[in-house]
Amino acid sequence: MADVLNEELLDELRQLMGDDLKLLIETYRKDTEFRLSTIQQALDDGALSDVIDAAHSLKGSSSNVGAVNMEALCHQIVQSSRAGSQGEVVALFPQLCAEYDRVMGRFARVVER
Repeated sequence: MADVLNEELLDELRQLMGDDLKLLIETYRKDTEFRLSTIQQALDDGALSDVIDAAHSLKGSSSNVGAVNMEALCHQIVQSSRAGSQGEVVALFPQLCAEYDRVMGRFARVVER
């Protein structure tokens, strides 16, 4: 997989937002935790349409903050959900959660700067 974050985009955001980048990261954290919870619940319920909605939203927000692997995994989850491949989505979901942990670890180092 590629780098956890698109460093070029992150540098642009840092220049544009300054200290407000911390707020963006915190907003992303809260939204992502909600979306991951929604995806888990939708998988438990067998509601692939809800998986699609949450993963599509998470794909967009991940793109906006440069979380390239999160974006790619969300795309795969959306495509698999649209194809009705719940088993594939169930297999991808732990990867998405692990990638989220990597992204937040990287963001923690960004905020320390």
